[in-house]
Amino acid sequence: MSISRINQYYVELERLKQRGSKNEGSIKPAFRGLLVFYCKPKDIEVIEEQTLAGSSKRPDGTLKSEGLIYGYWEAKDEKDDMESEIIKKQRLGYPMFNFLIENSIEAVLIQGDKRTKIKMSDKN
Repeated sequence: MSISRINQYYVELERLKQRGSKNEGSIKPAFRGLLVFYCKPKDIEVIEEQTLAGSSKRPDGTLKSEGLIYGYWEAKDEKDDMESEIIKKQRLGYPMFNFLIENSIEAVLIQGDKRTKIKMSDKN
């Protein structure tokens, strides 16, 4: 894990917040950059807004390499209630294995029935 890259994420996040709003669209590039940093050495791409096969669902990011999907990323606003957003995505039929949902304050990784909740920062 690169502490300097994580710190860079927080700097980028703060810069984006100062120049715009705290909504999903304006702050998600910072987290995407962090994902790309960790995925690239493993030859995993972060494909944005790719429609899932056979559906109209489009997560913010699909993590994949040639022929293999590793997981999905969904960005949310700081003001969004994470549990409500997770339930909404479940009801819509989003895949809940290796599903990461974050709002720059907290992140939840869902792997089937297992959830791991991470507080991302006390700075926000």
